[in-house]
Amino acid sequence: MAAGIILSFFFAMLSLLLSKKIKLALIGCGISGLAILLGALTVKGRGVSAANWHIGRDWMLLALLLMTAIFIPLELFFPRNKSQTKFHKEWRTDLIYFVISHLFIRFFGIVHLQVSTL
Repeated sequence: MAAGIILSFFFAMLSLLLSKKIKLALIGCGISGLAILLGALTVKGRGVSAANWHIGRDWMLLALLLMTAIFIPLELFFPRNKSQTKFHKEWRTDLIYFVISHLFIRFFGIVHLQVSTL
């Protein structure tokens, strides 16, 4: 945990020295420095088995990869518009709908399980 924060601060400083985008490098230095000042180096992680529930980001990523493998070839071979590319204008909206619907299903599944164990 501490190594990641130290590395992020190191790369932010390296970006400050080497990059022409000083504003972004200063933001990275500021966020990393603030995390260090707030005590991020002293945070202790806990084991995965200590949590009673989880959001299931791994399943969400697997579902996203599966949907990508299914729908990108479909949209390439059977486009709605002949000039359509892989990433049409509304791809961000599609991604937001996918994430929100997946999180709602997970959330209500967790609520259902918690209520049923009372």
